[in-house]
Amino acid sequence: MGRFSLPILLLALALPAALPCAAAAAEIHAGLESELRAIGDEDFVSVILILREQADVPGLNAALKAERARLQDRHERVVRALQAASVSQEPLLAALEAERTGGGRVEGYTGYWISNLVVAKVTKGHLYELAAR
Repeated sequence: MGRFSLPILLLALALPAALPCAAAAAEIHAGLESELRAIGDEDFVSVILILREQADVPGLNAALKAERARLQDRHERVVRALQAASVSQEPLLAALEAERTGGGRVEGYTGYWISNLVVAKVTKGHLYELAAR
């Protein structure tokens, strides 16, 4: 049960928006999967969890161009769209916090609304549990 830390690896993990009732399991990037085979279930790994729900920035950009929106309006609408998508992080952040304070399988995490992702340091075993939800 060592506390091993790998460098942050991109987890091409498309976590469903409503984590507790997810219909499809997340995908773990093949490169990360090979790194995970080299460590124990209780070892910690730093990962980037990319949530499935993302703002349609290219679509919004096209609409804003067609409207000839002012720069300030563009900024406000893009930021609102990104922040709206990040609401899908809430169940994941709650699960990570519960495990950080009670289970010990999460050392820390930070959510980022700009790309709707979470950087987390979790045990390998807990990572697989998150991906299976």
